[in-house]
Amino acid sequence: MGEWFKTWFDTTYYDILYDDRDELEAEEFIQHLLRYLNLDQRAFVLDIGCGTGRHALALAEYGFDVTGIDLSLNRIEKALVYQNEHLNFYQHDMRHLFRINYYDVVFNLFTSFGYFESSNDDQKAALSMALNVKNGGIFVLDYLNAHYVIDGLIHEEHITKQNIHFDITKKLLNNRVIKQIAVCDHDSCLMFEESVRLYSLDEIELLFAPCRLKLTQVFGNHQLEPYDALKSERMICIFKKISLTYDPIFKLFGSFVI
Repeated sequence: MGEWFKTWFDTTYYDILYDDRDELEAEEFIQHLLRYLNLDQRAFVLDIGCGTGRHALALAEYGFDVTGIDLSLNRIEKALVYQNEHLNFYQHDMRHLFRINYYDVVFNLFTSFGYFESSNDDQKAALSMALNVKNGGIFVLDYLNAHYVIDGLIHEEHITKQNIHFDITKKLLNNRVIKQIAVCDHDSCLMFEESVRLYSLDEIELLFAPCRLKLTQVFGNHQLEPYDALKSERMICIFKKISLTYDPIFKLFGSFVI
C-alpha cells in the first residue's frame, strides 16, 4: 500500500470518520498544555503534523507566533483559510529539516508520529523535529500508550456516518497497530489503512535522547492527569532541549548550534 498516510489523510472519508476531533477538543487540550508550560507571550511555536490547523489556530489565539506544517497538501490548503500575520502554514515532510534552532516550543500532537515503516525514518523525523527547538526550548509529543491500545483493542467495528459505511478491522503485527478501513459509499467501495508503531515510554525516551531532548514530565491524557503505564490512554511527553555549544550528532546536517 506504500505510505498509507499520503492517501488516507487527503480523503473526505478521513474527516467524516473522525469528525469528533473538532476545534473544541483541540482548544481544551491546548488550554491544559499552556497552563502547564506557562510560555512567554512572545514565544515562537511550531505545530508538526498540524493537519487542518485546529491546534495551531488554538495556539495562535493566545498571541503566539505559530507555524503549522503537514505533509498533506490537501490539509494544508484547508488550514490556509486561517492564515494571518502570526499564523502560517506550509506543506512539509517531518523527516526533513524545516528551521534549525528556531522555536521556543514544538508540538507533535494526536499521534502524528510512528507512521513510517522504517525505524530509520522515525529516527530522521525525531532528529529533524528536535532541530527545530531552541536550546532550552520545549518539545511536546502526544502519543498513544501501547499498553492501553493492546488491552483495549477492538478487532472489528462497523460505523455509519452521513450514509457512508466504515467496516474497520484492527490487528497487532510486528509491534504495530494496523487498522484496515473499508469504505462503502453508495456503489463505491474503497480500502484504506492506518499503521502506527507501538512505542513504550522507555523507547520514546531513548529515541529522542540522542537529539538532546531530555524527558522532564509525562501525563496520561489530554487533561494532563498523572501517567499510569498500564491504564493511561495517552503518553503526553514533555521534553527540554539541552543546551550545548556543539554536538557531533549535528555533523550530519553540517550545522553549529548557537
